[in-house]
Amino acid sequence: MTFGDLEKPLYLGYYDLDMESPRVYDRVGNSDKLLWEAVLVSCSAPTFFPPVNGRYVDGGLLLQNPSMVAVGGYMRECRCGMGDISLTSIDTDGHRSIKHKKSRFNILYWLGKLTKVATKGSENLVVFQCRTFPLGGYLYLSPKIEKTYPMDNVKIMGEYDQLWHSYYSSNRDYILNKIRGGQKCL
Repeated sequence: MTFGDLEKPLYLGYYDLDMESPRVYDRVGNSDKLLWEAVLVSCSAPTFFPPVNGRYVDGGLLLQNPSMVAVGGYMRECRCGMGDISLTSIDTDGHRSIKHKKSRFNILYWLGKLTKVATKGSENLVVFQCRTFPLGGYLYLSPKIEKTYPMDNVKIMGEYDQLWHSYYSSNRDYILNKIRGGQKCL
């Protein structure tokens, strides 16, 4: 199956190491691209998988929240304005309240935190943009997570599933009203 075979828009982000730039596969520019190849590229997380063709890696490196990629791609592909788009964004990382000790702000501290600062900062910038731009509707779902979960550990899936179930149960009426009513922002 190729992007050209799709009935609905799909946008898969990736990063091109040679061009030093984020890229996006979509139906407009990549109609002949095989879906399985695009998914492989989009999921090739450094340290877990080698770059595809020695140059393409996971889009999540810079596209932690691909909401604006979806908005821009949909506007181009469907020839519509921002006000015609309602978007629901699901933050799988959640949000935390972290307290830092002043004495910890040294070079070793920052070496360990730079990736998190860059990725979460990029993600939060997109949330700000989505809340600020004149979208027809925007719903951002992000549970408060009290602890750090290890990445890619299937043993904690039940606990993580329960976290989301609880979040949805606590906010069910609000979420459904937003989705049904197309209200402006969360």
